[in-house]
Amino acid sequence: MKLDEQPDGSVTVTAVTWWPALVSLLFACAAVAVWLRDPPRRGDGIWTVVIALVAVVCLGGLERGRFAFDRTARRLTWTRRRLFRREGGELPFEGVHDISLERSFDRESGRRSNARRIDLHTTAGLIPLSTGYSGGERELRRVSERLRTVLGLASPIVR
Repeated sequence: MKLDEQPDGSVTVTAVTWWPALVSLLFACAAVAVWLRDPPRRGDGIWTVVIALVAVVCLGGLERGRFAFDRTARRLTWTRRRLFRREGGELPFEGVHDISLERSFDRESGRRSNARRIDLHTTAGLIPLSTGYSGGERELRRVSERLRTVLGLASPIVR
């Protein structure tokens, strides 16, 4: 997650989920390796297609989110792009009533992990800055506190 500050006090947060691209690249390399195997074996073409399709599916998890907090216009403009989907919106600062750090939850074990993400609580519902979770709690706290300052929200009560 990257936080850029402009001279007028406006802030832009960019969140990129890069690991699906890495996984996709590994599967693409595996597909090439199967295709170039010497001597070719029966079924290599099918395995190449299957592995290449898995690589494309992994790219579906690639995400780039951009949240621009314009302090002059007092508006939040956001976009989130994935391979097959794009969403976004615009809200006045008054439409954001809280910011929280959400912890991920493992449904199988019933435990919370240390991975977190920043969520905006708005009149339009919950808007996460990223659909993925990160282990960098200190950085996420710094970003969320800066956003609280820009939006004019009080600091949360820490329990």
